[in-house]
Parts: sequence; structure tokens; C-alpha cells
Amino acid sequence: MNEAYEQELRTIEGKIKEAESIIRDLRSKQENLKSQLRSVVERIRRERQKVEDFISSVEGVKAKLAEVRSRIREVKEEIRSLKKSIREKADKARKMKLQSLNIRREVRSSLKQIKERIEKLEWYHQTHPLSREEEKRIVSQIEDLHKKKKKLEIAISLEEKAIELQVEVQASKSRLSKLQSELEELLNKLNELKEEREKILSKKKEQWQQVCSLKDEASKIRSELSAISEKIQELQKELINLKAKRNAILLKIEKEKKRKAMIRLAEVAKEKLKRGERLSFEEFKALMEVDKNVMTTL
Repeated sequence: MNEAYEQELRTIEGKIKEAESIIRDLRSKQENLKSQLRSVVERIRRERQKVEDFISSVEGVKAKLAEVRSRIREVKEEIRSLKKSIREKADKARKMKLQSLNIRREVRSSLKQIKERIEKLEWYHQTHPLSREEEKRIVSQIEDLHKKKKKLEIAISLEEKAIELQVEVQASKSRLSKLQSELEELLNKLNELKEEREKILSKKKEQWQQVCSLKDEASKIRSELSAISEKIQELQKELINLKAKRNAILLKIEKEKKRKAMIRLAEVAKEKLKRGERLSFEEFKALMEVDKNVMTTL
């Protein structure tokens, strides 16, 4: 009987040692995985910070793009306004010059010539006795000359205004040229910012993919840790059961040892009785436990 118990006990002890060894290995692996997880989580934090930095950079570029686009709209509007103004002023100057030219063609004299002619006729009119008809003719000529003088003065005024408009047109053209150069620079800057934005977005995407890859890695480690924890719990429950079985067997072995010892003590007690010797309490108790009929024989 004891051999069977001892064999079973050795088997259980072997299973306990095996389970404890596996638990130690699993705990060691668990610690390594936890260390790996902490490292991966720290890497995720760093990579996420890089993503945030890229997002901040993109926002900065977006703000610059908005500024450039706003300035492009302003410049385009000013160019459009200037072109319209140049066309209007050039057309007005052309009409003034044409009007002045028509007046000069009509008058066919210079202002100086007309003034000299008026002075001569007025002097003649004042210094010579004239007949009524002759006076009337001279006065009529003077009036015609004054009309021509007035027209020439208008022509000169138109020419001066046309020149002023041409000067303004040239200034506007100079301003227009500068604006067109600025617009070209702005458009180039816009393209550069768009390229910069796309590069940052591409890097941000790559960085986020790295974060996602690390998150997957962390998830796998957590799954593995969860599986190890479950396995350890299973083994710990198994250990509890094995140790309970071991204790039960040890108890049975102990009881069997006590039973055999009691039988031996009962045999000693029987020999004493045969010899008529007194029994100790322990011997009497052993005899009572082993042989329930001892009292009938006494």
C-alpha cells in the first residue's frame, strides 16, 4: 500500500516541479515581454510626438499659403484695376490728342501768330481812321481771331492734359511691371509651399504608419502577455490541485504509518496480556483500536 502511495507521490512531485519550472520560465518571459512593451510604448510616444511636430509644420505652411494666396488676390486685383486704368487713360489721351489735332487743322495757325495778328489789327483799328464798313470788317476779323485763339488754348490744354495722362500711364505701366514680377514670385512661392506641404504630409503619413506598426507590435505583445497570464493562472490552479493531492497522499501515508505502529503496539499488548503483565494506556488504546473484541476476552 505504501509503495503505491509513494509512487503516486513521486509522480505528483514530478508534476509539481514541472509546473513550477514552467511558471518560472513563463514569468521570466513575461518580464521580458513587459520590458519590450515599455520600450515599444516609449517609441510610440516619441513617434507620435514626431507626428504632432509634422502636423504643426503643416499648419505653419498652411498659414503661409493663406498669406500668399491673399496677397496673390490683392496683386491680381490691383493688376486688373491698373490695366483698366491704363486703357481708360490711354484712350482718353488719344482722344484729347485727336481733338487737339483737329482743332489745329481747323485753325491752321499757331497761337503766337494769332496773337500777333490780333495785336496788329487792334493797333490798326485804334490808330487809323476807318470807314464803317472797314471798321466792321476789322472787328469781325479780330473776333474770329479771338475765337481761333480760344480754340488753340483749348487744344493746348488738351495736349497738356494728354501728356499728364501719358505720364500717369507710364507710371502705371511701371507699377504694373513690378506687380507682375511680384505675382510671378508669389506664384513660385505658392508652388514651393505646396511642394513643402506635400513633402511634410508624406513624411507625416510615413511616421503615422510607423506608429501604427508599433501599435500592432504592442498589441501582439499584450496578447502574448495575456496568454501567458492565463497559462500561469491555469498552472497555478493545477499546482493547487497537485499540492492538495500530495497533501492527501502524505496524510494517507501518515495514517498508514500510524495504523501499522498501532498494530505493532497492539501485538506487544497482546503478548503482555498473555504473560499477565499490566498494559500502558497507549498499549490498551492500541489494542482497543485493533481488536474490538478484546474486552470480551478480559
